[in-house]
Amino acid sequence: MLRISIHDDPERLLLTIEGRLIAPWTRELETLWQQLGYGMGRKSLCLNLCGTTFVDRQGMEILRRIVHEKNPEILADSPLTRQFAQQAR
Repeated sequence: MLRISIHDDPERLLLTIEGRLIAPWTRELETLWQQLGYGMGRKSLCLNLCGTTFVDRQGMEILRRIVHEKNPEILADSPLTRQFAQQAR
């Protein structure tokens, strides 16, 4: 199961990913990112991975693309999520 939440305020967009980031749900994140990424303008991005439990190869590719394009602040609160954050950077 994957849950993606967005909290949009005037200065920052918070993108929260919870659960397993695996195919076929990776397509959902990729589609969402394509829609969000272009419309963000000058807003900063915060990527919350605290509830992420697994990331497959496709999921990591999308996370790397997000990090490369927007250089977000990444929230990670466990050794596992810190590893995901490190791999995405």
